[in-house]
Amino acid sequence: MNNLNSDIVFNCKNNINYLQFKSLLKYNNDIVHAIGYNNDYAIKENITNKQNYLNFCNELGIDYRKLFNIKQIHCDKYIFANLNTENNQEYDASITNIKNVPLLVKTADCMGILVYDYKNKYISAIHAGWKGVLNRITQKTINDMIYKYNCDSKSLVICVSPCICYNCFEVDKDVKDMFDNVFDMKYYLTEKGNNKYLIDLKSIVIDDMLSLGIIKDNITFSGYCTKCSEKGFYSYRKDNTEKRMSSIIMLK
Repeated sequence: MNNLNSDIVFNCKNNINYLQFKSLLKYNNDIVHAIGYNNDYAIKENITNKQNYLNFCNELGIDYRKLFNIKQIHCDKYIFANLNTENNQEYDASITNIKNVPLLVKTADCMGILVYDYKNKYISAIHAGWKGVLNRITQKTINDMIYKYNCDSKSLVICVSPCICYNCFEVDKDVKDMFDNVFDMKYYLTEKGNNKYLIDLKSIVIDDMLSLGIIKDNITFSGYCTKCSEKGFYSYRKDNTEKRMSSIIMLK
């Protein structure tokens, strides 16, 4: 598994800030991807600055009118998207093998997970906050990519946006107990005292991916925490922001 900042390429073009992963850029003839940050694209689940999104999409060579936007509700459901699929439906992930359908998820501490099957030409965009991790949205979505849509676990390349790190994700006992009911938390939990705990969401998601046969070296995390990084990524836990980063992937 890659967890090095060296896999990240930061771009600032025409006042548009976005980052990309080298592990996906090598498939640039087949896909386009990017994670836009600090550009005031969205407030919560709504695209509020259409001009900024238009500029972002233009920079990537994406038709803004085809942008597939889901209404994220922290569930365990995904939708298969085509050119005619209605926007703003209540899901937390999308899958497609249709060209020119840009899949979008929006985050501020949550994981924006971009998935590409380079052999079978499928993509997915997954929104995984702590509730999504608890509900195993990532495992369920990728499981169906493999067993319903015949993707190959060995040819899946997965990249994860900046998200909150282990040391910054502190929870109370009620949330800890929810995770205890689903996972063997001795591998993912640190007790701080006074009914405060740290949960390693990243390791839970990695183990869910590995359980599906995904090659560990094909999984890349950005290595940046939205809360404690000096890059100024949007973080709800840091400053209660309603602004969101935007993770996009599209088949060309």
